[in-house]
Amino acid sequence: MANDPFEPFKDWLKARPTGENWPWQTDKPLTDDQQRIVNANAALLLNHEEWKAHVDAFEAALAGVEDEEKRAAKRALYEIRFDSFEFPYGFEVFLQLHFPCAVSFYKVTFGEGAVSFDRATFGEGAVSFIGATFGEGTVSFNGARFGEGTVSFTGATFGEGAVSFDRATFGEGNVSFDEATFGEGNVSFTGATFGEGNVFFNGSTFGEGNVFFNEATFGEGDVSFRSATFGEGQVSFFAAKFHPATTMNASAMTISGSLFVSCAFGSRVNFTQLKVGEVASFAGSSFARVPDFRYSKLDRPPEVATMRVPPPDMARDPKREAEARNKKLSRFSGFQPAQACPPFQVTLDKEDVARYRALKAMAEQANDHEKAGEFFAYEMMAKRGVETTSFAGLFVNSVYRSLSGYGQDYVRPLIWMVVSFFVFFFGYLTIAVETTKPADRSKFIEYSPFAASLSASNTVPLLGSLFRFASVPKDHVSAYDRRYNELKKAGLPVDWIVRLSVLQSIIGGILLFLFLLALRNRFRLR
Repeated sequence: MANDPFEPFKDWLKARPTGENWPWQTDKPLTDDQQRIVNANAALLLNHEEWKAHVDAFEAALAGVEDEEKRAAKRALYEIRFDSFEFPYGFEVFLQLHFPCAVSFYKVTFGEGAVSFDRATFGEGAVSFIGATFGEGTVSFNGARFGEGTVSFTGATFGEGAVSFDRATFGEGNVSFDEATFGEGNVSFTGATFGEGNVFFNGSTFGEGNVFFNEATFGEGDVSFRSATFGEGQVSFFAAKFHPATTMNASAMTISGSLFVSCAFGSRVNFTQLKVGEVASFAGSSFARVPDFRYSKLDRPPEVATMRVPPPDMARDPKREAEARNKKLSRFSGFQPAQACPPFQVTLDKEDVARYRALKAMAEQANDHEKAGEFFAYEMMAKRGVETTSFAGLFVNSVYRSLSGYGQDYVRPLIWMVVSFFVFFFGYLTIAVETTKPADRSKFIEYSPFAASLSASNTVPLLGSLFRFASVPKDHVSAYDRRYNELKKAGLPVDWIVRLSVLQSIIGGILLFLFLLALRNRFRLR
């Protein structure tokens, strides 16, 4: 053993051959041997030069293990324990210190002064501050780098000073601040980077200070603020970055102050039962899927301008499409596929109807008529296969969408008017020419003004009415009437032209109504 390079670090071993209550059991008081180890580790940590020398020696011993996998396995055998230690000083600085393996600050009590782990680096093992208590000074982990293990501040209590994790980097393990309690100072994770693990703030409590997640980056894991409570300060997610696979759960989150969200979400976002006492702004945010604001309570009209929400996912067979296109949908307890209604496409998730209604209510509360109309259109799409299931209902729904985007698009009716004009123009012209006896196709040009004027007056019925009541010279005969009389005298089937005129007039009236409706909805004309 004298030649064993790891002999000086035997107190860091997770398991030992002998010893009462070994390995460590957090639900029992420390044994005398465990207390001795904690005291020795704390004394070493408080003497930075000795700590650095000891850590360097540990890294040198590991470097002697040539195989990388064996070296990682060897490191995993060690854990530095400070459990339940009470640091005696009011100002603790662990600036740039390195922790070479797993480390536990379980239920540690820090003094009343500031605590700084700025630019500290943690090894590949778990990092635990579970149940730790910080004093009234600032707590800073700015630029700290955590390894690939889990990082847990579950149940930690922070004092009245500011708490900062600015530009901190977390590894691939889960990060938990569940049930943590923050004081009245600001809390900042600005520029922090989270890895592929999940990030939890479930049930955490924040004071009256501001809370910032500005420009933070979240990896592939899910993010949860379920039942978190914030004070009267601002909560900001400005320019935060979420991986396309990252879902965010902020259900039952309560904010007495203001909430500002301006970032891009790549997957599901759950704001059900959200409560905001002051300003709630989602301006500039984009969502890959419709966010869920059902049962939310926003005391002030929310800001939804420039908020980008996609239409519902549609499918002919919702169950099969859900499995093939996005299995992650099934992870949400609210996901239920809509009823298949061949040959029509229906919404993929029947819960989307209520989600779009909640968004529409938010836009109406904010008097944002354009957004309210947009969400109404998406709601109409989401009703397909849920509330609209009959063939007739789905057919009308499809026509309404195609002709005017559910009364929100004034360009579509104009396009269809142009289509109607040309279709019926060629219809009238063909009837007039092909039924001449014998058929004389040279009359296409001759009869074109007649067909064009007839189609134009029927495309926009209002034009026909205006011309009908316009004053004309006595005994004047219009080109249309002249051609019509010629066709009638020639024995051509003018009844078919009349029937087509009636049909086109009906279509034109519908398109004109949809055009005016869209103008009203878009610009709120009265």
